[in-house]
Amino acid sequence: MATVTLQNVHKSFDRTEVIHGVDLDIADGEFVVFVGPSGCGKSTLLRLIAGLEDVTSGAIRIGERDVTDVEPAKRGVSMVFQSYALYPHMTVYRNIAFGLTLAKTARETVDQRVRAVADMLQIGDLLERRPRELSGGQRQRVAIARAIVREPEVFLFDEPLSNLDAALRAQTRVELARMHEEISKTMIFVTHDQVEAMTLADRLVVLNAGRVEQVGPPTELYHRPRSRFVAGFLGSPQMNFLPAEIAGSEARLADGVRLTIRQPGLSGAATLGIRPEDLELADEGPMAGKVALVEELGEARSIHVALGDGTMVVLRDRSASPPRRGASVRLRPAAEKWHVFDREGLRVVRD
Repeated sequence: MATVTLQNVHKSFDRTEVIHGVDLDIADGEFVVFVGPSGCGKSTLLRLIAGLEDVTSGAIRIGERDVTDVEPAKRGVSMVFQSYALYPHMTVYRNIAFGLTLAKTARETVDQRVRAVADMLQIGDLLERRPRELSGGQRQRVAIARAIVREPEVFLFDEPLSNLDAALRAQTRVELARMHEEISKTMIFVTHDQVEAMTLADRLVVLNAGRVEQVGPPTELYHRPRSRFVAGFLGSPQMNFLPAEIAGSEARLADGVRLTIRQPGLSGAATLGIRPEDLELADEGPMAGKVALVEELGEARSIHVALGDGTMVVLRDRSASPPRRGASVRLRPAAEKWHVFDREGLRVVRD
């Protein structure tokens, strides 16, 4: 049993509170990703679970145990850091086995576990090498293997892929997903990378200034964000935001354009949000502007358009003949795809 429960967890450094009363339940075997901008508290929260930082108030439970005041080595967790932290004078084999050796585990058991984990992570042929002889991706896999071999109840990952290049990040993401499926252990992963978060997580925990903004499956948060913050953080390019005045089922934009939207149950000042894939070029589109930039991405392109009031919007385009920079264009939004946010930045839920 390896559930993780945070109950009203607060953390302060001197007089500065950085974690503000977090409540969170993580199920046994779940892969949960903490995501948010730099400084939002995601790594601090992970370190609190690991015991590397002391909780100011609140409680942390792992399984049936209250581990709030338990030292890190006795919490049943294993942590993989952003830096590989490998011993340069040791072989890969000895690096992986180091924790088991300290625990005086039987030599036969150590050997069996090290080789099994090395084979799972496809580094079995590297066991006699030293870290300086490995690539960045190989070193990270060794660090992950060192965590797995201890057979902890919970795995904690603190931005473990940030030092890898794009290709290795993609490859290692696949390996992590496969590893989680094979060993079925609870995993908590910290990242600021949306692709990592969306592709790895069973559930996302979006943090903002030390508070939980929203928790849920990636697709739920993407399509039904609870706040403008979540809507703007998830997605690349991010959601387009347009100030508007709403009356009934009509929204009037800052440049005077009137749009029909589904009744959101809100009148007055608001913000409309729409994702780039829900905007398209159309001769009869209600919105007009000039192309400011065309970003070619291979399979598609991002077209940046300045509307009449200067507001910039981005749309995804796959047409055979894209408009050139400076061209006048019209845009047609998918009417049912508008998100409406009130003055406090909270999403207004439609019926």
